[in-house]
Amino acid sequence: MRSRTKRDPYGLVGTVLTDRYYLEDLVGIGGMGVVYRARHLVTTATVAVKVLKPDLALSCPELVKVFFKEAKATVALDHPYIIRVTDAAMTRDGLPFLVMEWLSGHTLEEELRRHGPLPLERVALFLDQIAEALAHAHVRGIVHRDLKPSNLMLVTDYKGEPIVKILDFGIAKALTEATSARVSRAMGTLHYASPEQFRPGAAIDHRSDIYSLGIIVYQMLTGHVPFEAESLERMIYAHLHERPASPRRFRPDVPAAVEDVFARALAKNPEDRFSSAVDLAHAFRQALGLRVGMLRLRCQDAVTCAGVAAALLYVDGRYVGQTDAEGECVIQGLSPRAHVVEVESAHHHRWRGTIRLEPEQEVALRVVLNPLPLGSVLVQCGVARAEIFLNGKRVGVADERGACVLERVPIGRHQITVRHPRYAPARGECDVVEGEVIPLTLSLRPRRWRILGERLTKRETMSVASEETRALPSSPETLPDTIADVATQRIALAAPTQAATRSLVWWRRLRGALALGLVSVGLLGLVVALWSWRKLPEIPSSLIQMPPERSAPESSFSPSVELPKPEPPRERDVSPSSLTRRPPSSASPSVSGSSSEPSSDTAPVKEPSSRTEGTTGATLTVAEHVRRGNEHFTAGRYDEALREYHIARGLDPANPDVYYLLGLVHERLGEYEAAREAFEQCTAGPYAAIARNHLKMLEKKRRRP
Repeated sequence: MRSRTKRDPYGLVGTVLTDRYYLEDLVGIGGMGVVYRARHLVTTATVAVKVLKPDLALSCPELVKVFFKEAKATVALDHPYIIRVTDAAMTRDGLPFLVMEWLSGHTLEEELRRHGPLPLERVALFLDQIAEALAHAHVRGIVHRDLKPSNLMLVTDYKGEPIVKILDFGIAKALTEATSARVSRAMGTLHYASPEQFRPGAAIDHRSDIYSLGIIVYQMLTGHVPFEAESLERMIYAHLHERPASPRRFRPDVPAAVEDVFARALAKNPEDRFSSAVDLAHAFRQALGLRVGMLRLRCQDAVTCAGVAAALLYVDGRYVGQTDAEGECVIQGLSPRAHVVEVESAHHHRWRGTIRLEPEQEVALRVVLNPLPLGSVLVQCGVARAEIFLNGKRVGVADERGACVLERVPIGRHQITVRHPRYAPARGECDVVEGEVIPLTLSLRPRRWRILGERLTKRETMSVASEETRALPSSPETLPDTIADVATQRIALAAPTQAATRSLVWWRRLRGALALGLVSVGLLGLVVALWSWRKLPEIPSSLIQMPPERSAPESSFSPSVELPKPEPPRERDVSPSSLTRRPPSSASPSVSGSSSEPSSDTAPVKEPSSRTEGTTGATLTVAEHVRRGNEHFTAGRYDEALREYHIARGLDPANPDVYYLLGLVHERLGEYEAAREAFEQCTAGPYAAIARNHLKMLEKKRRRP
């Protein structure tokens, strides 16, 4: 930043901001803010102060909140090619400002205006630096959104070599979120905006910066921007629909492969562009045919001289890989210039250095890592196979005695957590001292839903504990003196304790399986019983058709059937001639005392429950014997009922209803085999379905031990 004394329209020159920064001179006025050269009153260091324009800050109060939110994110950007932001505050008039490092140089816009297109080597060099800085910000979720030559400062480093510094990270995003689209277009430069920035509601990510970077490279290479128009609408249309002109039109010495690089970098669809700015830089260098270098790196321990495996490698702030088992790693495709190399290892101090590569040169670099001061922690929880976490990272598992030794732990305070599925987590902190074993005891409490199960297996647990007590050494010390003693005791106790624990685990699993099986069988039986009851048909009030004043017995096994109460005996001196013949549906026909049979035209159709027997010597009908049997069955005289039913069966062997009644009596007497045979004969009639249900019940009783 070059100081240029000029009239200050905002009257801030000569004032002190937040009692620390004295504004000495106005540097310049941009689309978003005013830049001043200032001096820190305490350190006397020269800094740059960028104050947001008063018209923007005062017209949109929400902008101040978003401005500080983005400033907080940009402070975390620590990269050699990004300007360093050191402070953010607000003036007495309510204007937010940023404090940045002071840069002595000029912008890329001024460089192009003075000298025109840059040499190919210099374009590739600046592109590599800008791409590395953008990759550093994009990994942290920060998008610039306003890349242009005026936001790129060309300065010299401590070695006198030219480098690029990116300005105004995050400010464009803050303005876009807090202001209208009209204000954003007026502030920004449309020549470098991506197509999605002109689409309302479009998602803007790191690929928008890749598009803007492609236009900047095009301008560094040719001296022109790819899209030029006289009006705002024509410029927006060109970004959305037109293809850029070939760079060979302005610079014939450019290789033809460069056109493919710009076609991909300036694609209208973000999905078709390069996935990262570093990929764009590599593709551009390969298209130009520029020679690259290679770095062969080896990391070794400063004490043991052994190779350090899995060490993380960073080149210019970008992760490039890690070392193998021998501690070696080869990095190819590096541009011929100075690079910053960083090496990180979990058990060593961080290493950082600078190397310089020449075209087609292979540099071998040996990195000696100093080990961190380490200690050990002996964690005792009393629960076998408990997981041990160090600062939230799983580092080990407790042995059968519930102990675990954590070795090579960095010195300092650490949080240790012990977890087990059957216990609540236990946490503790300890201070690790170099070269010492720090004991830490954590108590695990059973979870509430496990307390009942633990009480049921208390006897087995006590037996296992007694075996462990007998296996413990007789030494009165509870804490071993050395790590070797812990390992020895763990090996000695592993065999007996593991066998006892295995048997206990199998018993618990068997018990759980049996309980689950019993519950399943009970539920299944309940479902079957409910299904059978719902399938049971409605049983008529009488088992066998009787005269209206009589009623038949019903099944004692059906909940919907009630047997009739005993009735007083009726007079039997009624002459056969006085009996009135009734229809089959209401009463049973009488039997004449003579052996002559009624004529076929007057004889009624016999029903299964009202059949008569014309055999010589039979004075009672089947219905009468059934009625008598019903009376005996109701009174509990099962033998007499069985005799009456047998007589009825002899009179009418084809009547299925009589077999149903016989089955009921045999079932009541406990004669299940005879009942089964009787129910099997009831294959027709209204009670055939009920007889089948009784057969199923008898079959279950038969199978039951």
